[in-house]
Amino acid sequence: LQYFNTHNKQQEPHPLLPPSLTMFSIVLTLTFISLCFSFAIISASADPDCTHGCRTRPGETTKKEHRKRFPVTKSDGKMYLVHGQALLHNKKDFTQGLTYSRSSDRLFQSNGLFHKSSVCHLNATSGETIFCKDMPHNYFAEGIQVYGNRNGDRPQDEKLIQITWKSKVGFIYNATTLDVIEQFNFDTVRGEGWGICYDKDRHEFIVSDGSQFLHFWDADTLEEKRRVAVTRKGLEAARNINELEFVHGKVLANVWYEDVILVIDPETGVSESEYNMETLYPQTERKRDRADVLNGISISKDEDTLYITGKMWDRMYLLSLKGF
Repeated sequence: LQYFNTHNKQQEPHPLLPPSLTMFSIVLTLTFISLCFSFAIISASADPDCTHGCRTRPGETTKKEHRKRFPVTKSDGKMYLVHGQALLHNKKDFTQGLTYSRSSDRLFQSNGLFHKSSVCHLNATSGETIFCKDMPHNYFAEGIQVYGNRNGDRPQDEKLIQITWKSKVGFIYNATTLDVIEQFNFDTVRGEGWGICYDKDRHEFIVSDGSQFLHFWDADTLEEKRRVAVTRKGLEAARNINELEFVHGKVLANVWYEDVILVIDPETGVSESEYNMETLYPQTERKRDRADVLNGISISKDEDTLYITGKMWDRMYLLSLKGF
């Protein structure tokens, strides 16, 4: 019995650590807890939008984009926010295309109608016309797109590509002088040109012709690579797809004689959202002012803000789309 008790006593825990070592352990533990707490605070207060060095792979979205995006329908009503006062816009301009360069801070516009077509450089801040170049009277100008400065560091390399309505002829301009560099021929499903935009990552132009289809052209050869049919809500075929812009990997489209902006997936052709623009410049006011349809959409220097105008409008807006 004595041996058993002695053996058990040897297995008892060691005496408490010396006071100095115990204090050191406490301080070390508290320091670790403090560091963890500080890291949690920093993480919580960090920019949730991943704007400081956050990188994404092609096709991925940032946390900000993922959080913001949700489908919008026409029945949702006003789902846009206008920034500041309306900009100026020449009421005589029959707007067919609008395009902005972030690298050179220049805004360009294509104006239509036979005997009145032109390409213009606008003031990106005020909307005022800086200068225009008239086109031959037999051409009815349509969409326009700035391109050519792929790395964003050579604005002098920028060009404009413009398509025309029924002539199956397009033009490439020097973006600084608006002088014609090249003339080319093209064709579409309907044999017409309506809108055009540019996917810089794929180096492709995307062209509409008023039909259900978007046409994808190689930006160097201007040869068609493929077509995608566009479907709207309820799987109905889209019609009258007009002016285009490429934003955040999607095609934004005006629709002729409809106050709406479609958000189209360029891979599937599905219209993922449809923004009701009826209250921007209501038809009753446009009729009074002898203004025509909504047509003219472009990016701006702010990645989430768009230029929006129309044919024979005396105003142009800067606005953002909720959920996009």
